Amino acid sequence: MEIESNYRALRERIQQALQVAGRSDDVQLVAVSKTKPIEMVAKLYQLGQRDFGENYAQELIMKAKAAQTLGLKDIRWHFVGHLQSNKCKDLLRVCNVIHSVDRASIVREIAKQKVKLGILSDVEVFLQVHIDDEASKEGVNPDGLPALIQACDRAEAVSIQGLMCIPKPGPTSREAYQKLRALLPSLGNKGPKGLSMGMSEDFETAIAEGATHLRIGSLIFGPRN
Repeated sequence: MEIESNYRALRERIQQALQVAGRSDDVQLVAVSKTKPIEMVAKLYQLGQRDFGENYAQELIMKAKAAQTLGLKDIRWHFVGHLQSNKCKDLLRVCNVIHSVDRASIVREIAKQKVKLGILSDVEVFLQVHIDDEASKEGVNPDGLPALIQACDRAEAVSIQGLMCIPKPGPTSREAYQKLRALLPSLGNKGPKGLSMGMSEDFETAIAEGATHLRIGSLIFGPRN
């Protein structure tokens, strides 16, 4: 099947990019199945993939329930889109990692819903940084990052896994990834310092700049519907 050949080719390219970058570690591939049916998720699951991402909260919630019905019980769901407060409660029931925390109000909402749901462990999050001057993109401005980190510390509800960005498409993505990596010291000495960056068109550049989590959709599943 095409999805199998796509997946194996992508895995090979990731390993080659790691070698070129002189990296002995690995990266976590988050397969973003936006608009794709649960049957395609199930096929990729059969090939060994366990981390899946969605851009829309309602789509993630629906697919997570469908995956349970199909017996795909150890999937880790990553939310990679803009998070609205009214979606937090339902999302936290099924989501393992949120890649797009960008404001203190969302941190407070996560903390409130975590208590209501009786979730004992901290919610794993990446802080999304608005790394380019692009009005359509979400994220905290770099100069606002310290205040957002403080809000996370005060809430005592989230575990910061690192930073995330969505750069402008094109040749400037390397510069954006370098800027994001330069902000890692803002996180201090607590927790991992992950970098959620790199998509279908530029993941090799992201690997060269230190990405730890790749968010890839179309290279695996084909063009979006």
